[in-house]
Amino acid sequence: MASTFFGLTIGESGLSTYQAAINTTANNIANVRTDGYSRQETIINAAEAMRTYMNYGTLGTGVQATAIEQVRDLYYDMKYQSTNAKYNNYDTKAYYLDQIQTYFQDDETVDGFSSIFSNMYTALESLNTDAAEYSKRQTYVGTAQSLCTYFNNMSTNLSDLQEEINEVIKTDVTAINTLAKKIAEVNEKINLVELTGENANELRDERALLIDELSQYVNVTTEEVVASDVTGLKNYKVWINGSLLVDTGEYNQLECVERENKVNQSDADNLVDIYWKDATGERTNTLFDPTISTADGSLKALFLMRDGNNGSYFNGTITDVSEYTYTDASSNTYTCNTVTISDPSLTSPDELTMASEGTIYLNGTAYDYDGFTLDYSASEGYTYTFYLTPVSSSSSTIYDSVISTILTDGSNSAYIGGDVDYMGIPYYQQQLNGFLREFMSSYNEIQLSGQDLYGEDGVAFYQAEDIYTSGSTLYDFSDVTLNEGDALSTFTGTHLIDTYSANSDTSSYYYYYFLTASNVIVNEDLVADANLVVTANYEDDDENIAVDEDSGLVSNKDLSNLVDDFYDLCISDKVFRNTTADAFLQCIISDVAVDANEAENFQTNYENILNSITAQRTSVSGVDEDEEALDLVKYQNAYNLSSKLIQVLSEMYDRLISQTGV
Repeated sequence: MASTFFGLTIGESGLSTYQAAINTTANNIANVRTDGYSRQETIINAAEAMRTYMNYGTLGTGVQATAIEQVRDLYYDMKYQSTNAKYNNYDTKAYYLDQIQTYFQDDETVDGFSSIFSNMYTALESLNTDAAEYSKRQTYVGTAQSLCTYFNNMSTNLSDLQEEINEVIKTDVTAINTLAKKIAEVNEKINLVELTGENANELRDERALLIDELSQYVNVTTEEVVASDVTGLKNYKVWINGSLLVDTGEYNQLECVERENKVNQSDADNLVDIYWKDATGERTNTLFDPTISTADGSLKALFLMRDGNNGSYFNGTITDVSEYTYTDASSNTYTCNTVTISDPSLTSPDELTMASEGTIYLNGTAYDYDGFTLDYSASEGYTYTFYLTPVSSSSSTIYDSVISTILTDGSNSAYIGGDVDYMGIPYYQQQLNGFLREFMSSYNEIQLSGQDLYGEDGVAFYQAEDIYTSGSTLYDFSDVTLNEGDALSTFTGTHLIDTYSANSDTSSYYYYYFLTASNVIVNEDLVADANLVVTANYEDDDENIAVDEDSGLVSNKDLSNLVDDFYDLCISDKVFRNTTADAFLQCIISDVAVDANEAENFQTNYENILNSITAQRTSVSGVDEDEEALDLVKYQNAYNLSSKLIQVLSEMYDRLISQTGV
């Protein structure tokens, strides 16, 4: 049977249990404004009953607090993290697309492409009335220079933005590595506490907050399983974009590695790729790709904005592998590999995006190349030949025999860069380059078909600076003829990028590959002497050219019979993307606007969803001040009743012991 004083034990159990409940409530109230804090509750159960061996059976022994647990719904955690990744993906896109829209702004507040281009063809039209007027010629050349400067600045802005995004990528990778380390450390602390049988509630809140922070960068999934039924040890794993980042107390790290070669012709220097490190901290060859279809987060958006080519990239089929022997300036003979690729995806000059030297993937294996040639024949169509970088320079023969097995190793596929299906900075750079190559080549063709005011054959109006040698060389285009079957070469046989144009066919339409938005300029000779501007073709009639003795200028010809051709090229001829030159910018603005509107709409939608999930999550895990106040009163009353019980029992025992005589 129970002891005479058993009631005191029951009363004491109530006091200690409800004291714990009040302390838990106090802790909740104290953390009502603490980020990441989950409401805790004291789990109260009846204490184990005691057998009395009496006819009334077992006797209750009071109450006990079996645990203090955090109130958390893992479903809402998962929904929050996945939505947070999507929100940050579109938020990042919206931010950078807004900047690109600002670059292309063209309205009454900003002198953009339309106003600059309008000024140019207005000045051109004025030459119809008096083509010999030097001031009008100077004005026209000046407007053309403004057009080139516009494209130079646009390319620079996009390149600077690409560099900025590249730096943010580095920062995000550092943040991911820091979070991985912290999560692993917290895992160890949680196991250390919970091996004693206690719940590490605050540490679990800290870990959940770290996971929430991680989810803004990448798509996160987590799993916690019991590793030992004996000790209760738990394994907690974290995956990002499907790859393991944290395994309980161990964690993997990422490393940003600068590309040795550019992927796209107009890429900024020193762009980085992300690789995994091994357990020793050494970089592996395993690439971390944030752009896969299952990925999300700001890191994916950064890569799409920095590398997005809208699916336009070089790829084709390997049809031949051979050797190429050359002799350098020191009379050393070398042998390298050449790879011939047929059925290429890029054939038109305005489409070419790959760098003149870079990295090409052959059946999935990366090889550096020092240049390429592009040829055309009616029987074989377009074919590229890539000159692969020698594996060594220490011997006279440096042929890599491994390359010879390519044709039997797989699908014989070749590609550069890869399909980054988003309109990012490389796409907009390519659009600028493509438009300029189409427009400038057509413009130069008209210019080269006529004569200047001195009666001499015209020279190219637009040229390109050699960006590889600080402008010491110019791409002149004065010999270019627009014929099918033209060829292009970016390889000299010396493996020196600063002389790669030496062997290019300067009469080839593909020579315009070397013209980009960053390096287009007006011919400096025309800037110095506007009389070199071609406005007429004097050979349309049989009359001999007469030159004024005093001025040295043609005096007996129609000086403006080509002006209409130039004017039509500016406002009526279909130049690029099946539209006129003056409407070109509207195509670009439309591209940016569509993506920007989509990003902003999804950003708003996911922000609303995120707020809704946060509210639902808070309703479960958050501290409600009114609810805690009610709990205080409830547990205070329970505590007071337990105290009253002990007081009543104390009076009973006093009567029993002190006032009952024997």
